[in-house]
Amino acid sequence: DSGQAFWIRLGADGASVDTAENYFWSAMYAQTGGATSIARHGGDSETIIRAGWAGDGTFKCIHIFDIMNARNTGVHTNITGQYFAKDGGIWVHGSFGGGWENTAKVDKLRLEVGSGNIQVNNISIYGIKTA
Repeated sequence: DSGQAFWIRLGADGASVDTAENYFWSAMYAQTGGATSIARHGGDSETIIRAGWAGDGTFKCIHIFDIMNARNTGVHTNITGQYFAKDGGIWVHGSFGGGWENTAKVDKLRLEVGSGNIQVNNISIYGIKTA
């Protein structure tokens, strides 16, 4: 693998993003060209959600994810999504799911890679207006 993992953190109530052990996640992906399919998971006390693979920079990665229960203070926030990337000449398609064990209203989203900066071509954020 010549790329690096892509990660998500959340925050709420005007505080910084949460870096404590309040996350859980699982992910799986398949590679083209006869490569293997792989499943990975974190524990139930992770400091971040793994949201896929950022690829090797030869293709603009596509990540699509949904943040559910972000405004519902009665349940934890969950995230599901999928991604498409290119890594060392191999196409990778994967899906992931995770959660944040906090019932506060989410007001921060941080996207991270293992090192360096995320090169952004286009980010679109869609939401549903609350009543």
